[in-house]
Amino acid sequence: MQSSRVIVAAAVLAALSILSTLNGAVARSGGRQVVNKYFDINDDAAVNVNAEYTRPIVGILTQEVSNFVRRHYTDKAYSSYIAASYVKFVEGAGGRVVPIW
Repeated sequence: MQSSRVIVAAAVLAALSILSTLNGAVARSGGRQVVNKYFDINDDAAVNVNAEYTRPIVGILTQEVSNFVRRHYTDKAYSSYIAASYVKFVEGAGGRVVPIW
């Protein structure tokens, strides 16, 4: 259990350090951030590429809920959770969080 928390924390820190380095380099150089346009079947030339959502998505592994919590919250169907500190850390760096079960 402890080693999985360390691995998750290390992965989150590595991803955030890469993202902060990239964003900082653009901000310091005065360069313009460019959004790479992707092509799909519904490609439309009238789409404003700059209006797309560009915040990075970071997946965080969920943790299994203990039997103690399951016994005390029988009316809820809790099976996993993510510590709020992990989510706030990623969101504080400008990322979006997606749970990974």
